[in-house]
Amino acid sequence: GQLIFTGEVTKVVPNGERLSARCTDVVGTLMQRRYPHILVERTCNYQIYSRSCGVNKNNHKQSATVKSQAPLIVEASGLGELGDHGYFAGGWLEVGSSNTFQIRPILNSSQEDADSLKLDVPQQLIDIPDGELLTIYPGCDGQASTCTQRYNNYINFGGFPDVPEVNPFVKAVETGTRSSSVGKK
Repeated sequence: GQLIFTGEVTKVVPNGERLSARCTDVVGTLMQRRYPHILVERTCNYQIYSRSCGVNKNNHKQSATVKSQAPLIVEASGLGELGDHGYFAGGWLEVGSSNTFQIRPILNSSQEDADSLKLDVPQQLIDIPDGELLTIYPGCDGQASTCTQRYNNYINFGGFPDVPEVNPFVKAVETGTRSSSVGKK
């Protein structure tokens, strides 16, 4: 036989010699379950430029032109020096208009030279010639320092930077030698 469905049977109703089953797919089932929307973690819980984040994407967009393309790389020019490696990682680019309009998430970015930026994307651009204007939005790594320094938005930071890296309730108790003055006599 061939697998035609993966999911969860939620209800079975007898119907003569047959059974009728109500099923839901795995994603549908997961989305109906209750789970915490905010996690207590060091990094921010919000997606950059979302309502909860509060950063206005138009205040941070950059304009550039497509310098060259490889299957999963777009090289952009006209940006100047933009600082750290990965500045646009987690952001996206927009290029084209009407029928050729495309959006691509940016997986990573690196400054190639003073006027050239390499953008790693998960899917190549389709029918976009070199020299085309593109708009690039920087991403966010979810760190409190990025929220503060890049976006001046710590007031909306959705993480808990002071949470210990190791949960003190599950950390193994360190063993060692006992002091001779401590313990039973």
